[in-house]
Amino acid sequence: MNIEELDFEDSKVWDMIGDGLVKGCFQIEGHLGKTWAQRLKPTNINELAALISLIRPGCLKAKIDGKSATEKYVDRKQGNEEIDYMHDSIKDILEETYGVIVFQEQSMKIAERMAKFDLKEADNLRKAIGKKKADLMREVRTKFIDGCKGNNILEEQAVKIFDIIEKSNRYSFNKSHAVAYAIMAYWSAYLKCHYPEKFFKHWLRNADDKIEPDLEKRQLIMAAKNEDIEVHGPSMQYLYENFSWQNESIYFGVCNVKNVGKAHLDKYISLVSEWDRKPTWSELVTLILPHINKKAIENLIKVGFFAGLKKSRSEMLHEFSCVKELTKLELANLELCIDKSNCQLPLEAHLQFFIEKGLKKEGGYVTTAKRMEKVKDILVRLQNPGRDLLDNPSMYAKIEEKLLGCAVSHSELNACADAAHADSTCKEISDGKVDRSTVACVIKRIREHKTKNDDYMAFLSIEDNSGELENIVIFPDIYGQNKSIIYEESTVLLTGQIKDKKRGSFVVDNIFNI
Repeated sequence: MNIEELDFEDSKVWDMIGDGLVKGCFQIEGHLGKTWAQRLKPTNINELAALISLIRPGCLKAKIDGKSATEKYVDRKQGNEEIDYMHDSIKDILEETYGVIVFQEQSMKIAERMAKFDLKEADNLRKAIGKKKADLMREVRTKFIDGCKGNNILEEQAVKIFDIIEKSNRYSFNKSHAVAYAIMAYWSAYLKCHYPEKFFKHWLRNADDKIEPDLEKRQLIMAAKNEDIEVHGPSMQYLYENFSWQNESIYFGVCNVKNVGKAHLDKYISLVSEWDRKPTWSELVTLILPHINKKAIENLIKVGFFAGLKKSRSEMLHEFSCVKELTKLELANLELCIDKSNCQLPLEAHLQFFIEKGLKKEGGYVTTAKRMEKVKDILVRLQNPGRDLLDNPSMYAKIEEKLLGCAVSHSELNACADAAHADSTCKEISDGKVDRSTVACVIKRIREHKTKNDDYMAFLSIEDNSGELENIVIFPDIYGQNKSIIYEESTVLLTGQIKDKKRGSFVVDNIFNI
């Protein structure tokens, strides 16, 4: 496929952008891009270029008649505000942006049309505003108003239009850049829309190049889940260095685990490849894993790399730590015991046989009586670990977040029995469920907002095992009553419903800590 030959008429792509499914899409993947894409719902490259320009912080903060340029553009596009072109002579210049000055080129053309500026003077206007040159600004302002008057335009109208140009252009974008960005945004959205598996796989592979790699991975994984793409941790079935597409799902690569490098993977592959069958856990933990870096193996165990061997992660970590206390000679001799016995036996059975053979001077494998006591002690700890070796979902969720960047196979919600009271998931609500719902979730982001009455409300982003949900609104009365349990990484039950279908805002009417 030659992406440069694509047209820009694919309705599926525009619908996806309008639905806010923009994670990974160039320039519009952030919270502002998602929120305003949902409100603006662009349907062509010019509107997408306008969106990219209008979500710059300056455009959102600069108010004209009480509204930002962003709000005016969206309201006018949606028919919620009358379009005002300010002057009939510049209607054609502002028609494509609903009467809102979005691009620097528009201001320059207005100055040429209304005040008879030449190209150099129009460029001075751009420089004066963009670079905040006060002296040049006064000079340009006078020239603009005088030029308009000489063109039979009332001074009052000229002053009003110049003031709008000045406010708009403090943060405006030039159209050539905006359109180029919009084309790249559309290309990335097209790939996401039509090749989501490859899109997410490759974006995850490049997440480490981001400023906050772990946050990037988590957001991509949540976005993939929202689009029914499963993401799993690394698996001994798929020995790839980086993220890969396997069995209709995305899998972490072995080297995506912290402290696990390509050398560790290559060593594991070389040792396993010597076998003509899949090794059992007892064989792995004695014949293969001790020959690889201890930290790397421990981290692989912690993220579930060896799942499917009928052992919990806690059991594997315990047995591996015991085996690592054996000397190299003892490990070599233990291998002889395993070769001579049933490979399906548990590790302690092999070690028991090893001990029963006695000391080396008696024809056994252990060199000294002191080492015999140590080996017996290891056997006792294998048989009686002294603690519960069942996996704790909450603990391993935190471990996965540390080692993978996000929890994949475990979730803190798994550990919360009260989560059974939930009747909805983030994905169901994101997909359009409007009935009153209760969702068990983890709060990921909080943004406080001070109201006109000096009260505080909050906007949340939450996630559960199904994906992420933004635009969670908690009004002052509920927020004030529950502020002590509303914090990042808090696990809660939220009850409420979608009140604003256009913005997809989920308004909370009750909240419980779980």
